[in-house]
Amino acid sequence: MSSLIIVPPTAIVQSSLPRLFTPDPKEAVSVTGGDIGVAVDFGQAVTLDSVYVGYHNAKGAQSTSLVTTTGYGSGDVATVTGSYALAPLGLGFPYHSFRRFPATTSRYWTQYFSRASGDAFYIGVLAFGMAFQPSLGHEYGSGRFVTDTGSVERLKSGGFGVDEGVTAGGWQWTMGDLTDLEIRQLYQLAKLRGSSRSLLVVEDPDQTDGLNERIHWGILDKLDPYERFAPGANRWAMKINDWA
Repeated sequence: MSSLIIVPPTAIVQSSLPRLFTPDPKEAVSVTGGDIGVAVDFGQAVTLDSVYVGYHNAKGAQSTSLVTTTGYGSGDVATVTGSYALAPLGLGFPYHSFRRFPATTSRYWTQYFSRASGDAFYIGVLAFGMAFQPSLGHEYGSGRFVTDTGSVERLKSGGFGVDEGVTAGGWQWTMGDLTDLEIRQLYQLAKLRGSSRSLLVVEDPDQTDGLNERIHWGILDKLDPYERFAPGANRWAMKINDWA
């Protein structure tokens, strides 16, 4: 199977739509009208290879592209991703779009979105970063789960008292053959994000069909210690809880 990737988002200094860069997808941006461009300034030149557009309602014909610019929101320099569809193949909603591209360095970037005029369009999260991808990926036995924030109490009458919440997905997996360099890189990433800062995890990113369900924007669950079981071979099990 193709290897998973983990992307810690790179912090921005300013953007023309700063609400897109908060971790909570409910802090969404809703716009109407024609095409839009989201200008981003990282404050200094950064090297990126991944972009995530999450919790959106794009129609099948809508597309997006990423470019680098000479200044904040002006002077397009190079097309980084080319135009690609926002809504990936999957069972959908909410929609998530992810694109990997050759590592590119720039301070200023702009993400363009094409839309049919008049359609209400919203996006919950926009994130950029450098992906960590282990050479051998995750082991068999990984799987998704569902969390329900509601509560249920059995009543004496035999029925149920239900306080409905919302449901959210998640994924747990084990990386079983991490090299010493990979475990160092992953340990640094885990220290950076901990279990309270959002990041992106994508299962089998090279497979197109069903990608929407394999994209996870969330927070790592309690981080257990990694295990060294042979010279140059390490194992680390992780779990991500998705934002609802």
